[in-house]
Amino acid sequence: MSTKIYYAYRVKKNRFIEFLDIAHDQMFDLALKHVKKSMKTAKIDEEVYEKDVKKYAPNSKRKQANIRKWQEFQTVIDHCKEASKRVEKDYYDIDCGLNIWLHGNYAYAIPIGPNWVLDNIKFPKWVEDYSYWNNTDQPDNVTDRQWNSRRDTWDKICCGHGKSDHNSRRLYHSVVDLERRGSYISKTELQLKIFPLPRR
Repeated sequence: MSTKIYYAYRVKKNRFIEFLDIAHDQMFDLALKHVKKSMKTAKIDEEVYEKDVKKYAPNSKRKQANIRKWQEFQTVIDHCKEASKRVEKDYYDIDCGLNIWLHGNYAYAIPIGPNWVLDNIKFPKWVEDYSYWNNTDQPDNVTDRQWNSRRDTWDKICCGHGKSDHNSRRLYHSVVDLERRGSYISKTELQLKIFPLPRR
């Protein structure tokens, strides 16, 4: 496989859902933090802001601040949607998720997303690092036999033909997907974290 894969994991099937929840929550939280950070430097259209202030909140500083915050959020999300269309990753690309294969007694996963997400996911000890491929050096704590076994396993899972072809048994778990699959849920989830609904 020529694709550069730096992170790959395997877990026993009986802990797969727990693993999925851990990965999902961390990836989503990292994307959320990135959006919030980006909002602090977002350049909004000041004319539109002034018009909205006059229309919706001429006498309320709190509402004016919320209008600005909303426009900052919308500006960042628009940048993120545009970034999700491009092949190369950039600062605003927050799309992320997990490619998953079930094989034998294990679930195998390759997370996808920008490096600032993938580099910062922390898993418990029962999640086994299971990277292989030609761009990844053999770790010191992995024997030659174990390393070759990883190669053979990945070949069976996603590098063969027919039933073992990469896509034929691949599952995909989307965490944030703003454009390619037409998902509005991710934007809504981010929005509700930044602008929570008022309590009744």
